[in-house]
Amino acid sequence: MKTKKLIELLNAADPSGERECVIGNADIHGVYAQESYWDGCARVMIRDPKLDGYYDIIGAKVQAKGTKVSIHTMDIDDMLLDDPDAPVAYDCEYAEKHYKDRVEKWRAENVAIRDAIWKGSVEKQLPEILEKINSGWKIVQPLDSTLGYCNSMWFLFGGWAARHWKDYNGVRSSDSHFKILNQGQCKLVLGCWDFYPVKSEHYYEWKYWS
Repeated sequence: MKTKKLIELLNAADPSGERECVIGNADIHGVYAQESYWDGCARVMIRDPKLDGYYDIIGAKVQAKGTKVSIHTMDIDDMLLDDPDAPVAYDCEYAEKHYKDRVEKWRAENVAIRDAIWKGSVEKQLPEILEKINSGWKIVQPLDSTLGYCNSMWFLFGGWAARHWKDYNGVRSSDSHFKILNQGQCKLVLGCWDFYPVKSEHYYEWKYWS
């Protein structure tokens, strides 16, 4: 379905623009324009505009060229995987009766998953991070990014790189003096009480209590 058609249908379904939009009862978390091949090719239905009524599909195509608009959802179990302690409210007795036990089951499952992932991360990745720090690398973050924001934390090596940090903005990934931390490493640094940030002239540095 084309974007303009989707907008037309949304406006027809809710002229006020105030209703909640869901896909399979899950909330919409984000809408992004992407290459059609990204994260799997777009699978598009071929429609015949001459056909009236609900069903106008006459075939399909797999699309790798061009771009697509991806609509990403976030359901309660997805949220609880990211934060098992997040509160969940119910707007009426019916909602609580039919969903509370299910939600608490998801919560318990995701607490177990979180604990297992954290244990594995500490056992595997923490020694690797400390080895890099002991070898002269620093964990740093730009001053203009939100402190503790994943995907903006870097390993930095050497005094020369530290002095030229600002000069390398946007091209650090191509230089051997800079290595971006992966998602697991970022979460480990942020979740471990032994790491703490110190602000310097050029960046924040995450130090480790030794």
